[in-house]
Amino acid sequence: MILLMTTAPSENAPWYLGRKFPPLGLSYVAAALEKAGFEVQVLDNYLLKKPIDEVKQLVKQLNPEIVGMTCSSSTYNKCVETAAAVKEVAPSCKVVVGGWHPSYVPDSMLQHPQIDYVVMGEGEQAMVELATYIIKGEREIVLGAIAGVAYKMGGTILKNTPKFIKNLDEIPFPARHLLPMDLYERKMEFLDVEPVDIMSIIRGCPFNCAFCETRKMWGPACRFFSPKRVVEEIKYMKDKYGSKGIYFINDNFTIFNFTFKVACCAVSAVKVYAGHMVRPLGKFSSNGTNTIVHRHCSFASSSLLSNSVTSKARGRSICTGVRNHSRSNIMRIFCCRVTVCADFRIH
Repeated sequence: MILLMTTAPSENAPWYLGRKFPPLGLSYVAAALEKAGFEVQVLDNYLLKKPIDEVKQLVKQLNPEIVGMTCSSSTYNKCVETAAAVKEVAPSCKVVVGGWHPSYVPDSMLQHPQIDYVVMGEGEQAMVELATYIIKGEREIVLGAIAGVAYKMGGTILKNTPKFIKNLDEIPFPARHLLPMDLYERKMEFLDVEPVDIMSIIRGCPFNCAFCETRKMWGPACRFFSPKRVVEEIKYMKDKYGSKGIYFINDNFTIFNFTFKVACCAVSAVKVYAGHMVRPLGKFSSNGTNTIVHRHCSFASSSLLSNSVTSKARGRSICTGVRNHSRSNIMRIFCCRVTVCADFRIH
């Protein structure tokens, strides 16, 4: 048994994200583990906010061999506290953490004795191989050969270099059936239909923006799920969960001209309302992007970015998108921490 969970936000935390969206990253990992033959349960504690005593009770009841937790910088302390609680009721259980914070600073997690392993970057393949190692032993796989895993050995922290999945279509649909889908806010202010669900269809970024973590987490190259796979998942969402709208939550949706056009055509063929935070990149002119969006999507939001501003201290571009903003405008955006968007709507 493997229990995967999100970490509950700290009480009264200013960084708590009020929107109740399903944890797609954890759901992808759960689906990959199920595909590999493992029994999996998911606790979205970022949503449910169960106290530590209830988490301990659940762990004691399930008696999992592995507990995997997502962790961000804002939930770091709560993640460490939860890991200690797991070890208290199940000392032999292996605790694995992944997500944004562990991927960047795995040492900060492994300094705590209650945390056994860290998964850095994409978790699907790494978690399947790590679970195989923990449950089935070294006869199946060697720990040092598992890409993207950090661990302690003889008092030393060892880190295996992450590798990124080349063919994203190999990853099964997120295991939404393990989530309390009826408790999520399946709506989006940009789309006037309900229910609306979220999807992820691209990973990676070739740019090197100083403010962004996408490149390190998902890799320096953009990888798409195929249009065929995207359509299949949308159809599945319509049939299984009654989805009437889809909101794509990715960066760089328009980076490949042809793929973007094909994806938009594929989505329109399924007859759902679709929305996305679109960053006009590559060879797209803003007018060209808008034309495609108008023709094939119900909604798109185009974020206005600029590569005219650089960080002298770090020698990196603050933003490497299209050149459509003056220095003063883009600095105003960053200082106010507000994303300026141009909205497009099709009826």
